Amino acid sequence: MDDNRKAVVVVALMRHGEKDGDALTERGRKQIEAACEALGQILSFDRVLTSGARRTAQCGEIAIDTLSSSLRAEVNDGLMFLETMNMVYGENATKKCLDEVAEVRMAGGGLISALEMSEYARRGRKVLTDAIIALAADMRAKGETTILGFSHSPWCELAAEPDTTPYGLGETDTVLYFVQGDAIIGSVVIPGPLGGKTN
Repeated sequence: MDDNRKAVVVVALMRHGEKDGDALTERGRKQIEAACEALGQILSFDRVLTSGARRTAQCGEIAIDTLSSSLRAEVNDGLMFLETMNMVYGENATKKCLDEVAEVRMAGGGLISALEMSEYARRGRKVLTDAIIALAADMRAKGETTILGFSHSPWCELAAEPDTTPYGLGETDTVLYFVQGDAIIGSVVIPGPLGGKTN
């Protein structure tokens, strides 16, 4: 492995704040601002990514205002769950997915249970893992070390350590993925400082 591929990069994926439809509420905006301030105390970001949903674009704008006006937000398709969700569930995909999340949680399970019970979680884990690995390669090519992405749940957490990760993150919870070469070598979940509902 060449020295560039040995370097560990950090992909931080944060669930959006409280929403109404596809827009952040005032509380959601405050949650994102507080979470970005907290992350900014421990990490410096090279880039901001969003899933393409309006609520994540709003998160990106708040992150730039909070962290650094020199940052720019861009859409990354790997942060969007809809294609995978629709492929697995078909008609009424959102309701079926949320029902399944509730079923996993009622069974007392986190991500490890979801991977056993849910085709969406299994497929999504592969899709998100591939997206994170591709993003890490792009980061290394650009000389970047840390990016902040805004996405959804259950999605942000699907590539994380299954034994220690919940299935259905709270609003503004963040998963830090540590990537070296073509592998995610670790992850940690950082709770949002203002809390928030889970799926």
